[in-house]
Amino acid sequence: GNHNFQFGAQYLELQYIHRFDQVPFIESQQQNTETSLGDFLLGIIYTETFGNSTNLSAQQHDFYFYGQDDWRATSKLTVNYGLRYELPFQWYQPDNQSLTFIPGFQSVLFPNAPPSSAYVGDPGINRSIVPSHYNNFAPRVGFAYDLHGDGRTSIRGGFGLFFDAINANIVGVGEPYHYTATYAQTSGSFSNPLLGQNAIPANYIKGNPQFATPYTINFADKNLTTPYTEAFNLGVQQRISRSATLEVNYVGKLGRHQIIQFDLNPAIYDCTGGYFQANPTTYCADASTASASYIARVKYPGYNYGGQGVVDNASVATSNYNGLQVIYTQRARKSLSALVSYTYSRSLDMQSNGQTNNAQAPIPTNLRPQYAPSDFNATHILNLGWVYNVPHLARGPRTMRAVVNGWKVGGVYNARTGQPINVTLAGDTSLTDERPQRPNLVPGMSPNLPSGRHRVDKVQEWFNIAAFATPTLGTFGNVGRNSIYGPAFINLNGSVDRSFLLSHEKQLEFKADAFNLFNTPNLGNPGNQLASATGNQGNFGVIKSTVGSNGVVGTNGRRLQLSLLLRF
Repeated sequence: GNHNFQFGAQYLELQYIHRFDQVPFIESQQQNTETSLGDFLLGIIYTETFGNSTNLSAQQHDFYFYGQDDWRATSKLTVNYGLRYELPFQWYQPDNQSLTFIPGFQSVLFPNAPPSSAYVGDPGINRSIVPSHYNNFAPRVGFAYDLHGDGRTSIRGGFGLFFDAINANIVGVGEPYHYTATYAQTSGSFSNPLLGQNAIPANYIKGNPQFATPYTINFADKNLTTPYTEAFNLGVQQRISRSATLEVNYVGKLGRHQIIQFDLNPAIYDCTGGYFQANPTTYCADASTASASYIARVKYPGYNYGGQGVVDNASVATSNYNGLQVIYTQRARKSLSALVSYTYSRSLDMQSNGQTNNAQAPIPTNLRPQYAPSDFNATHILNLGWVYNVPHLARGPRTMRAVVNGWKVGGVYNARTGQPINVTLAGDTSLTDERPQRPNLVPGMSPNLPSGRHRVDKVQEWFNIAAFATPTLGTFGNVGRNSIYGPAFINLNGSVDRSFLLSHEKQLEFKADAFNLFNTPNLGNPGNQLASATGNQGNFGVIKSTVGSNGVVGTNGRRLQLSLLLRF
C-alpha cells in the first residue's frame, strides 16, 4: 500500500564510574611582577587547587518507544511522520552517596555537615536527587515533493524534536565523598603551597565522614529538566545534468533548556547596600583579591569561591543555529568527480565547551552576556573536493602509454572566516573571584582594525588593544563574550596516485600527498587576556603561532608524503 508503518522500543541500563585522584594545580599570573613568567620564577602563587580522590558512580534505566509512517501520498509527494517517547529515569548513586544544595538546610544524616548541604538519606531528599520527567514526547515530520514529476526538481523539508542525554554527575559531587579546594593569592609558595591552609582530608570511608573548609559542591538544580533541540530544514535540489545536482538548503537548530554551570557563592563586594550596612569594612573598605578577603565575603560562609564553591547545573541556557547551505555534486562522468559546499551561518550559545566541573559565568546573577557567537562559529565556510582521472592515451608508443595512463589527481580545499575571540582580564577586578571576567570597551573606539593591513602588522596587533580598558575596581566590564573574530583559515591538500598491476592477484599503488600544498601560513588567534597594568600588555592582541587543519598549534607547515601500498 501507500503506507509503511514502523514501531520499536528500546531499553538501556547505563552504568557510569569515574575514579580519579585530584592532581594539584598551581598557577602564576602577573599580579606581583606584572609578568606571569616573573611571578612563576619567584614561586609566587596566584591560584592553587588541591583535593583527595573521587569515586563517582551512577546508574540509569532508560525506556524508548517510537512509531513512524512513510506515506506515499501521491506520485509526487512522500510524507514521513512519527513520534518518539523517551523515559530516562534520572541517574542515581547505587551507594546513596548523592548530595544537593538547599539554602538553610541542615543534614540529619551527617549532623556535622556544612549548612545547606543535603544528602540522600535526609528527609525529603530523593535517591535520584532530581525527579524524572514523563513528558518527553518528540514528534518528527518530513516531506519530499517532486515538483514536475520527472525527478529533476525536488523540494524537501522536515522538523524534529530531539532530547539530549543528561550527564551522570547530576548525582552531585561534594564532601564528604570528595574534597577539593581552590585558594587565591595564598601566603604559600611552590615549596610549601598549603602554608596556612587546612590539610587535605582523607578519602571517604563509610561511617567516618570528614569535612574540611572550604567546602565545595557541584549539584543539579532543583528545576533541572531535559535539554532538547528543535531541528528543521527546507531545501530545493535541482538536477542540472545527467551527473550533476545543485542543492540549496536552509537549516536551523534551536537548543532549549541547555545546561550551564554558574557559581552561587560569589564573594560579595558592596559599598552601598545591606552587606555594607552590616559590615562596611569587610564588604567594601578592606575588600581585596586575597584569600582571606574572599573567605570573609562569600555569600555562603565556609564554602569555596572562584567558580568552584557552589556550582549549580541549571537547564536555563539557549543556543541557536541558522544556516544557508549550497551544495554542488558532480558524480563521476568521464574524468571528473567533484563536491563543492558553501555555508553561510551563525551559531549562538551561552556555553560551547560543555564542561561540567566548574562555573565559567563571571556574573552568576546575569547570564545574558554569555549569549554570544559560539566558540566554533564561522560565518562563511567553503569546501571543495575533486578527483580527476587523467585521460586515457589509447595511441602512441607503448612506453609513453605505460607512463601516462592510469593517473589520478585529487585535492581538498578548505576555507573559512575567523572564529570568535573571548577578550578577558587577567585577575579579578570585580572582587567577586568569578571568572573569566571581561574588560570595558572604550567609548568611541572600535576594537577592529582595517583588514587590508600587511600580515606583519596583523601579527603584531590583530585587534585594537587601545579599545579595551580595565573596569573600575569592584565592577564588571561591558564587553560581551566572543565579541571579536580571529584570522581566517585557508588550506589546500593535493594528491597524485596510480595503481600498477603486477599480476592477476597483485597490485601496487603509488601515492604522493601534499598537505598545505602552497605552505599558506594560517595564523592562530591572538592573545586575548588584558593585563592589569596598561604599560605591560605582553601578548595581548599579538599572534604567536600558526594552526594546522586539525586546529593544533604549530602543525601548519607544508608536509609531503610518499607511500606504496601492495595489494594481494
